Amino acid sequence: MYFTDTALASYLFGIYDRETLLGSPHFGNLFETAIVNEFVKRFTHFGEKPPLYFLRTLTKDEVDIALECATKLSLFEIKSSATIAPKHAEVLKRFITALPHSSISRAYLISRSLHRATLSENILLKHWIDIT
Repeated sequence: MYFTDTALASYLFGIYDRETLLGSPHFGNLFETAIVNEFVKRFTHFGEKPPLYFLRTLTKDEVDIALECATKLSLFEIKSSATIAPKHAEVLKRFITALPHSSISRAYLISRSLHRATLSENILLKHWIDIT
C-alpha cells in the first residue's frame, strides 16, 4: 500500500514526534514521499498534470523522479541523509551515461544536507527546501 499522506502514514507507523521519525526505518520512504508530493502539488496548483515519471533499469537502478520538460528530462534522486557521500550520486551518473546525452537537461540530488553544491558536471546537490 502506498500512502501520499505522510502524516497519516507516520501515525499508523506509531511515529508521533521528530526524534522517533528521524530514527525510524520508515523515515527514508516518508521523506521521499513528501518530496514527490511537493512536485505533484506544484503542478496541480497551476492546473497541470505533473509530467513526473519513475525510472528503473533491468539491473534495478532507479531514479526517484524523471521530470519531463519539452523533449528533455530532469532527473531527481532523493536521499533522506543530511550527510551526502559521492556514492549517493552514482545512480544518477549511471543514468546520465546510459541515456542519450541530448535527453537530459540536469540531474539533482535532493537531501537534508545544508550544502548546495555541484557534485559533477551535470549533478547538483540541493536541500529539500529548495524545491518546496
